[in-house]
Amino acid sequence: MAGPHVAGVAALIMCARPDLIGNVDAIEDLMRNNAVARFATAPFCGADNANSLPNNVYGWGRVDALAAVNAALPVELLEFTAKIAGKTAQLNWITGSENDCSHFTVQRSSDGFTWFDVGKIPCRGNFSSGEITYEFRDLNPLKGLNYYRLDQLDYSGESSKSPVRALSFASSGYSLRVTSGKGLAYFEVIGEDADEISWRLEIRAADGREIQRISVAAKGWLQLPNSPPGLYSVLLRDSYGQAVAVEKWLWVE
Repeated sequence: MAGPHVAGVAALIMCARPDLIGNVDAIEDLMRNNAVARFATAPFCGADNANSLPNNVYGWGRVDALAAVNAALPVELLEFTAKIAGKTAQLNWITGSENDCSHFTVQRSSDGFTWFDVGKIPCRGNFSSGEITYEFRDLNPLKGLNYYRLDQLDYSGESSKSPVRALSFASSGYSLRVTSGKGLAYFEVIGEDADEISWRLEIRAADGREIQRISVAAKGWLQLPNSPPGLYSVLLRDSYGQAVAVEKWLWVE
């Protein structure tokens, strides 16, 4: 079963670094140099001894997918957090190594699909191997939902994006409830005077494609007769177009 494991790690490396596709030597080096070493014990095979690496029993050791992919990337992102600090959003991240890193672009979204740049932080540890901490404060977060991510760019033009973090800043206190059922789903906007506001729902597939956009009252029924069953997201916007809440919807015919 070593073959499928190694092939899978090679695929992960090429997903993270498409420029390495076809560069067999570089991919082998990344897996070999970041493997977890395993040493043979007596009785030894061939000319092996207790310190032989590679050896005839374990080769270069156990492949480490995460270490190999992190080594392939210009930046090893150890941690990325977001928290509310008064009326601002405080973002912090830590890198474990940086190589050929130009800068981080901080991006924000109200719906998790459309992103805007809100800040740019230069990398500080080119060709470094120790931990480096960064911080950024968004002084004007949106009311309601705020999604944040990092878009890291290296000097060769390659970029990679961090996991997404979400914060919610108090708006008018509205929330969305979606109750799934077979063939239909019931939705309701929860909040004072919700019945007096014009709402818009945006229904998106798991890959982010917008399936439907409809203007609705504060409560009603949803149906997707021309879409396959599956998990969808329902984004609620107020009359100003501001994203207020998002809920998951399991569509079952």
